[in-house]
Amino acid sequence: MNFERSDILQQKLDDLSANDSTLFWSLQQKVLGEMSARGMAFSTSSVSLVFQAMRDEITQRAQKIVSEISRVLDGASIADVDDVAPQLKAELSRRLDATAQAGSTAFEKGTESIRRRLTHPNMPTRTSLMQHTEAVKQSSFAQIDLFCRKLQQNQTPRLFLHAGEVFSGNRAARAIFSSAAQSLDIIDTYFGPAVFDTLELTADTVRIRLISDKANAATRTAFCLFNQQYRNRVEFRLCTPKSIHDRFIIVDRLRALHIGHSIKDWGKSDTLIDQADLALTQKRFNDLWQNSNPV
Repeated sequence: MNFERSDILQQKLDDLSANDSTLFWSLQQKVLGEMSARGMAFSTSSVSLVFQAMRDEITQRAQKIVSEISRVLDGASIADVDDVAPQLKAELSRRLDATAQAGSTAFEKGTESIRRRLTHPNMPTRTSLMQHTEAVKQSSFAQIDLFCRKLQQNQTPRLFLHAGEVFSGNRAARAIFSSAAQSLDIIDTYFGPAVFDTLELTADTVRIRLISDKANAATRTAFCLFNQQYRNRVEFRLCTPKSIHDRFIIVDRLRALHIGHSIKDWGKSDTLIDQADLALTQKRFNDLWQNSNPV
């Protein structure tokens, strides 16, 4: 995969499959243990229940993959969404095949002795599991297509605020801040105390880091009062004067925005809010953060 946030998505999907070999083995052992306790270890029912456990895990894995795709890529700026959909489908197919392989191996090894002793025309097989996997893929592909259509519709990476559109500027700031679920990292040449009024809209779960090269007494007071009320959710640092030239907002470490003017001036002057490269912006923020001092 090669598009914005693909590296993040790759890691999230890797995490899902990290323990597949032990996961599927544990599943079949649990089912067979329960059937043994009931005196039904060597039965077609045992084979069917192990198959169902493997099948259900494959279905859930597909759902988790689609969910991670939606969560990570929501709001991403992607030039060619039509090119992304096939990449996502190929990635899901590859990962689901690997999951099914792990499930099939656990199914065959765990039920081998039972299947050797018993024969039944409707007893599930490895082939049945692979057929189920193919059916799940088709359903997941449809979900990916739907998500990509929505992603295409939401590709509005630029917002231009004209001078005098103060309410629109405030609305844009509120929308960006309230969209964060985990973190906000902001680089701005001058925040001003009013910014902390807007930061009030962030969820209690959001950790906020601010970097500037100046802060007057009113801004420092607003920062202290905010943290007193909101449990020290904001860290504020000052870097070397005039070391900031561009202003950025990073939302949940998933989306980066370049902002033309300080947040406090949105709508007072002509301002362009545009998507920025996430990796480069995060690196810039981290470099400034490491070389700045707490307020």
